[in-house]
Amino acid sequence: MVKIHNLRKIVCNDTIRLVCERGYDNIQNEVEKMDMNAMAHLILKAVALAMGIGVAVLSVLNQIDIRSEFGMLGIGLACLAMDSIIKKEYQ
Repeated sequence: MVKIHNLRKIVCNDTIRLVCERGYDNIQNEVEKMDMNAMAHLILKAVALAMGIGVAVLSVLNQIDIRSEFGMLGIGLACLAMDSIIKKEYQ
């Protein structure tokens, strides 16, 4: 999982790389796009983690049925799949 201070370093390094490669033209749009991609990665991974932990805790407490468990795990898996797709498009 990416920590917030590491995320800032990644975004700053990518910004410096863009300035060196493309000059100063249209850099603002690229930086905003990178910020949104980084935030999307963080949100999707957080949702997937929350669904997994939620299912585990509710299962231990016997407070969830099988259909709900599969639904929550499906949402978490879908978030991880979207994160993977976004990563591939960004690279």
